[in-house]
Amino acid sequence: MKKATSLAGLMLLSISAAFAQKAPASTYLIKGEIKGLTNEKIYFNYPKGEEMGRDSVITKDGKFSFKGTLPHEGTASLSLASNRQQFVSFFIMPGVPTTVTAVKDALPKATIQGSKETREWKQHRHELDSVVFTQLQAIEKKYASFRSGPKQALPDSLAKLQSKEVQNQFKRADSVAQAFIKTHPNSVISPFLAISYYSMEPEAEKLPGLYAGMSPAVQNSYYGKQIKTLTTELAKIGLGKMAPEFSMADTSGKSIALSSLKGKYVLVDFWASWCGPCRKENPNVVAAYNKYRDKGFTILGVSLDSKKAAWMKAIDMDKLTWDHVSDLKGWQNEAAAKYVVKVVPTNFLLDKDGKIVAKNLRGADLEKKLAELLN
Repeated sequence: MKKATSLAGLMLLSISAAFAQKAPASTYLIKGEIKGLTNEKIYFNYPKGEEMGRDSVITKDGKFSFKGTLPHEGTASLSLASNRQQFVSFFIMPGVPTTVTAVKDALPKATIQGSKETREWKQHRHELDSVVFTQLQAIEKKYASFRSGPKQALPDSLAKLQSKEVQNQFKRADSVAQAFIKTHPNSVISPFLAISYYSMEPEAEKLPGLYAGMSPAVQNSYYGKQIKTLTTELAKIGLGKMAPEFSMADTSGKSIALSSLKGKYVLVDFWASWCGPCRKENPNVVAAYNKYRDKGFTILGVSLDSKKAAWMKAIDMDKLTWDHVSDLKGWQNEAAAKYVVKVVPTNFLLDKDGKIVAKNLRGADLEKKLAELLN
C-alpha cells in the first residue's frame, strides 16, 4: 500500500511524544533532518513481504517524520523525490525508532541511529563497500576509457577480462556475507543476507548449512522462516526427484499435462518473450531440439508472459516449434511456483520416467548432456 501526506507539522507534533517511549510492535517510527532541504517531498521505502511499501511526506525546513505499520524487519531507505540517486538504506526493526541526520547532497553518508541491527547492518555495509564496491568502481573506471573511443565498445578480450574481474568482486561479496552470517548466529540480519544471496540454485545449496548455524530465535524470525520454506520447496525439485505435475493451456487453449510427455526426455523450459537472455539462448535450444527430437527428446516451453500476442509473436520469430503453455499470469505462473522459478531462463531436464536429471543447461551444455543420454 502506498500513502502520502503533506501534513509534516501535524505529524511531528503527534509523533514527538511517541519517540520518547517504546514504539508499539509491528510499527515504524522514522524521524530526522536533511540539512539543505526546504519543503520538499521525500520517500520512505520499507520491507513488506515480497514487495516494498512506500510512504512519503513533505519536509518542513528539512525536518520529517514517518509512522506506520511494519510487518517485519528488513532493509529500508530514504530518498529525495527530486533526485532518486540521493538515497540512504538501513536496517530497521519493528517497534524500534530510527533517527536519520543527513545533508541534501550527501544522503548516502547519513548518520543513522536505531536498533542494534541498524548498527550491525552499517558495519556490514561499510565492510562491503570498502572490500567490494570500491573495487567495482575502480574496475568500471579502468575500462570506461575504451568505451569512450571511436567504437564505443570493449574488444571481446577486454570485455571478458572485465567480466572476470567483476565476478571476482562478486565472490568477495559472497565471502563477506558468509563471514557475517557465520559470526552473527543471533542476528536477524543473518537470514536476511542468506535469503538475499542464496535464494536461487545452485547457490541455494548453501542455505541448509548456514541455517543450521543460526540460533533457534533467528531461525524462527521472518527471514529464518523463509529459508526453511525455500529449502523445503527446493528439496522437492532436487536431482532424482519426480518433476512436479502441472497442466496448462497451449497457444490454442488446449490443456497439456506434463505427464503426457512421459516416455521421452523432456526439457521443461521457463522463459518469456520480454526476457533478453531467454531470446538469446533460444537458438541453442532450437539446435538441440532439431538434433535430438527424433531420438526421444522434446521440449515443453512454459512462458511467464502475461500478454498472449507477445508470447505467440516470440514463438514465431524464434522458430520454437515444440509445445508451449502459459496461464498468462506472469511471475504468478502456477508451474513456475511449483518449480521455485525466480529468474528466467530456467530449465529442468527430465528422463523418460519424469525424474529430474539436470537443471539450467545452457549453450553447449544442453547438447552435451543430451548426447550423453541419447547417443
